[in-house]
Amino acid sequence: MKVFCPNCDALYEIKAVESNLIGIDVQCLKCTQEWYQYNFFKDVKIQSDDNFNLSKLAIEEYKISRNNLIETQDTTTFKNKDDLVKTRIQDTSDRLKETKQLVVETQSNKVTTKSGMNIWTIMGFCTITVILGIFYILYELNTQLQKEIPSTKEFLLIYKLFIDQLIDLIKHFFYTQKLRMLL
Repeated sequence: MKVFCPNCDALYEIKAVESNLIGIDVQCLKCTQEWYQYNFFKDVKIQSDDNFNLSKLAIEEYKISRNNLIETQDTTTFKNKDDLVKTRIQDTSDRLKETKQLVVETQSNKVTTKSGMNIWTIMGFCTITVILGIFYILYELNTQLQKEIPSTKEFLLIYKLFIDQLIDLIKHFFYTQKLRMLL
């Protein structure tokens, strides 16, 4: 089987090997271009029906596209089938380069987006900060608010007791963690 490098047009002769592989990754020895080479000349013995159907469809598509290309192209411009295959591989290589460029551009756009702060992150941080600020003010000014607004006295007492218990639980947790680390 003849294989052409899609980048530098180097020609390689590869023996057809019977295997269950649909194809293999190959690399050009001259320009180090990598591509996936389908194995169209193998005896298909794949166990899975899905894989068998997929490889059968790929082979049929290859044959149809090859026949269509031969019919639509002026075959007098090509010296032999190798030139035709070489031209088609070069077209595929050009499409591959364009796709790689689009991927690089898309990834660079994502990187710039990720480095910038998201507006919802900022809004969430500000909201949490305001809520925690209100809780802190209610705790610190609890006794003064009880005197100023007598109708909230019961609520403020319960709130103060709850926060005091929460602080004690946190202190106890860190104290026991510190003891565990020492043991």
